[in-house]
Amino acid sequence: MLALAILTFVSFGWLLVVVGAHQAELTAAMSLDLSQAALLGASLAIGAGIGITSCGPLFDRFSPRPLWSAAALVCGLPLLTVSEDMTYVGALLRIGLAGVGGGAYNTVVNAVVAEHYGSRAPRPLAIVHASATVGAVAGPLLAEALGSRFGWPSSFRILGVMHLLAAGFAWIAPVARTRTRELASASRPLRYSRLLPFMAITFAYVSMEALTTLFAVPFAQLSLGLDPSRGRYAISAFWGGVLLSRIGLTLSPKPLDLRAMVAAGITGAVISAVTLALELPFIELTLGIDGLAIGLVYPLAMALIGEHFPSARGTAIGLAGGAGAVGGSLTPWVAGVLGDGLGPGVAIGMVAACAIIVAAAAGIAHVARRSSPG
Repeated sequence: MLALAILTFVSFGWLLVVVGAHQAELTAAMSLDLSQAALLGASLAIGAGIGITSCGPLFDRFSPRPLWSAAALVCGLPLLTVSEDMTYVGALLRIGLAGVGGGAYNTVVNAVVAEHYGSRAPRPLAIVHASATVGAVAGPLLAEALGSRFGWPSSFRILGVMHLLAAGFAWIAPVARTRTRELASASRPLRYSRLLPFMAITFAYVSMEALTTLFAVPFAQLSLGLDPSRGRYAISAFWGGVLLSRIGLTLSPKPLDLRAMVAAGITGAVISAVTLALELPFIELTLGIDGLAIGLVYPLAMALIGEHFPSARGTAIGLAGGAGAVGGSLTPWVAGVLGDGLGPGVAIGMVAACAIIVAAAAGIAHVARRSSPG
C-alpha cells in the first residue's frame, strides 16, 4: 500500500509543477498575458479543490480501492490529449479535469495512510509527501529535457501514462481498511471550529506552493532580468528544499507538533520578504531555502488532522485539502491580476503573507488543543 501511495504521489508532484514549468511555452502558444497564464495554473487547483473536498465523504463511506483507481484515471486521461494547437478553453478544461482526479486521490491517499498507521502516521505521510516532492523537483528538469527533444506536450502525455499505471495498480493492490464497522457507526460529529485553523494552514501553505511554482519563471525574467531556465531551476530548488524538509520530518527523533509549523511559517516569511526587498539574483538558493523552511507543514498538518478527527477522518482531510486548493487557485489569480500592473514580485510578497498565516493559525490550533485536549 505504501509503495502504491509513493508511486501515486510522485505523479502528483509532477502534476503540481507541470503548468508552471511550461508557462513560457503555454504563454507563447496561446498568446496569454500574466493573469490568463495564472488562471491556467489556477484551474489545476480549482479542479483539485473539487476532487479533494468531494472525495472526503466518499472515503468515509466506501472502499478506497475504486476511488483511488477512478481518480487516477480522471487525472491521466485529459493529460494524454494535451497538444500544441489546443485552445485556451481546451487547456483550462484539460488541466482542471486533471486537477479533479489529482485532488480526489490526494484525499484517498492521505486518509488511507493516516487511518492505517494511526498515531504513527506523521512519518509515513512525510515519506509519501516527500515522494510528491521528488516528482516536483524532477518535473521542471524533465520539462527542459523532454521539451527540447520531443516538444513540450510530451511532459503532459508521459505524466498521463504514469497516472494510468497508478490507476491499474490501485485496482489490483490490497488497499485494506483497518477500521471496523463498530467504530464507523460510533462516529461523532465533526467539530468544525477546531478544524478551521488547520484549513487556514492548508489554504496558506498550498498558496505558497502555487505562487512559487507559477511565478518563479516570470519573477526571474521580468523582475530579476534572468533567463527563463533560471526560473525553472528555482522551481526545482524550491521543491528540493521541500523534499529535504520532509525527509527531516521522517528522521526527527521525536514527533513534531503545531509548534514546528509556527517556526516554519515565521522562517518562510522572513526569507520571502528578504528575497523580494533586496531582489536577490540567486533565486535558486533563496527559493530552495524557503522550501526547506516550510516543506514539513502540509504532511504534518494532514497527519495531525487524521489524529485529531478520527471519527470523520476522510471528511476532515477533504475539507482541509479543499481549503488548500482554494488557496492554490485564488491566490495565483489575485497575484496575476495585481502582477499585470505591479510586476510578478507581488507574488513573492504574497508568499511572505501566507507564511505569516501559517504561523498564526498553527499557534491558534496549538493553544486550542492544549485548552481542550479531548
